[in-house]
Amino acid sequence: MVYGKNAISSIRKVLKESKIPMILDPVMIAGTGERLLNSGAVTDLITHLLPLSTVATPNKFEAEVISGLKINSVQSAITAAEKIRKKGANNVVLKGGHLPGRFSTDIILNSRNQVFELSNHRLTYDRMHGGGCTFSASLTAYVAKNYAIVDACRSANQFTHSSLKNRIVIGSKFIINSPFFKFYELADRYEVYTSLQRAIEMIEATPNFGKLIPETQSNLAYSISEPSGIDDIMAVKGRIVKVGDNARPVS
Repeated sequence: MVYGKNAISSIRKVLKESKIPMILDPVMIAGTGERLLNSGAVTDLITHLLPLSTVATPNKFEAEVISGLKINSVQSAITAAEKIRKKGANNVVLKGGHLPGRFSTDIILNSRNQVFELSNHRLTYDRMHGGGCTFSASLTAYVAKNYAIVDACRSANQFTHSSLKNRIVIGSKFIINSPFFKFYELADRYEVYTSLQRAIEMIEATPNFGKLIPETQSNLAYSISEPSGIDDIMAVKGRIVKVGDNARPVS
């Protein structure tokens, strides 16, 4: 995030000879509407940084400022992206979180003027914070890993959407996305695995546990904290069976 002309000038001096791909999130106006760039520096950002960018990732409000067009549909977003490309960006991703409709659709206009649309079911959270920053940061990571631009955009879109779904509510109204959701999910899955393993060991070590096993045999299952399907559940592969007066898992 750069607030004024001096910062923009300094960044340009450092990057103008660079061969490293540059992702430009032209932060001017937050998704919640607050201005984050001095109005006197808008022209400098468009003139000096946009032509250096491998990918520019404006939101609806920023794209309207850069293109000079009103955006109220997917088609008008495509037209705005085309105009932004003509101003120097090599590729453009116009983030569609603030476009109307049941779906949130990001528009990708690549360096060959091909248009791609990435749509997700709209998440109806009020005043969500952090989605745009997460998208540009994750896109940078995928580009650094040598993903093709469109593939990098798709992966960043999926990651960001998941981080928004796994939001964090601070206080009563402040909502932020959770870019660390994958770490929490993996930790949750590991806890399920170790809990099931400990439970099986306890069953095997408990004398006469077999007396509690019915004729139809038994099983034991754990799930992550917010399961959405069978992939979020772990159980004994076969059954827990009676062996004498004891119990054993068998597959």
